[in-house]
Amino acid sequence: MTGFIRRFAFAALGLSLMAGLAHAQMDERRAEAELIADRVSVAPGETFYAALRMQMDDGWHIYWRNAGDAGLPPQLILKEGTSLPEDAVGGFLWPLPHLIPVVEGEIMDYGYDDEVIFAFPVTVPQDASGEMKIVAEADYLICESICIPETADVSLTLPVGAPQENAEAGAKIGEWIARVPTAFPGEARIDDAAEPWTLSLRQEGGFPEDAHIRFFPFNHEISHPAAQPQRAGPEGASLSLTPDRAGSISDTLDGVIRIDAPGAEPFGYEISAARGEVFAGTADREVQAVMPGKGLGAAAGGAAPLGLERIATLAFFALIGGIILNLMPCVLPVLSMKALGMVQAAASGHAGELKSHGLWYTGGVLISFLALAGALLLVRQATGSATLGFQLQHAPTVAILALVMFAVGLWLMGFFELG
Repeated sequence: MTGFIRRFAFAALGLSLMAGLAHAQMDERRAEAELIADRVSVAPGETFYAALRMQMDDGWHIYWRNAGDAGLPPQLILKEGTSLPEDAVGGFLWPLPHLIPVVEGEIMDYGYDDEVIFAFPVTVPQDASGEMKIVAEADYLICESICIPETADVSLTLPVGAPQENAEAGAKIGEWIARVPTAFPGEARIDDAAEPWTLSLRQEGGFPEDAHIRFFPFNHEISHPAAQPQRAGPEGASLSLTPDRAGSISDTLDGVIRIDAPGAEPFGYEISAARGEVFAGTADREVQAVMPGKGLGAAAGGAAPLGLERIATLAFFALIGGIILNLMPCVLPVLSMKALGMVQAAASGHAGELKSHGLWYTGGVLISFLALAGALLLVRQATGSATLGFQLQHAPTVAILALVMFAVGLWLMGFFELG
């Protein structure tokens, strides 16, 4: 009984250490979040702009309202202590995003890096007095080569009385509101009678010379990583869009277009394209493809062909990854089980069985991974977005795996026996 209590104490201590390490890692956020406002004080009944300001570490990014193939958009969750009704706090005004290529030709996301400010309108109640307070939690997924869900507690307190502007914060918020796509001054149509679809954009005077246009959908009707070949004319421009495998248009195709013109800041329009034929004067000539890079045309082309050299390179890095994988906490317990089995077999005079076990073990690994690859291909065929490890961004799955690994640890410590 004493031995059991000792082992249990060691297990509890281990869990506490792991929990402390996880908490420390969560405190090391990859982004700083704060609430700012274009007012120092507010008046009852007025509407002003507040904003969630986020500054990301180098190389990290967060997502637009439509994250693309993978990811989640940030959100602001009001908490207890807020002195406003929920309908007094409006939704985010989403600045123009840029492309975030994840896997060339296969996975494309939309979002922001470095800094972004999400402005939102706030209406002060007519009977407000004293102080106006917003207490909230910024909830966001931030990614580099891995993705980490993070939260940050943010708050804003402003006195209610004579309104007074905050010049510095107001200028910053205004700068980012100017980056929010405005209503398209022309007309938009989508011709989905044949593949690829054609998005036709007509406006008086057309678009700037040598301007490159990219369509960012609000939903998932199109393939996000696919190139969008462009044609132009005196009346506007047209884009060829590759529909998603399960993509279809209900009434309209909605989203924003990002326009990158030489020597000018990128700008955008929000469009709602109804079904119809391509406008005359919008598809007279081809526009040269955009070079890959951060911004409009990153990873706009297809995936590189799998020649022998590329296959050899992938196999080499897969081997290196497999070696590193053996040092991971999720693999070490499995290796421990196999090592114990080998020692027991050798000690009991069944050394000949080791070779047989090794062959079965190798065969099991290969068959398991082939089955996993097949399942991923089926899921990707159905959804268009599954990648290896995507299930580890699903919290219940992670919780179950953590419990399984904890149970294995208890077994190895002798808490219970399994054959």
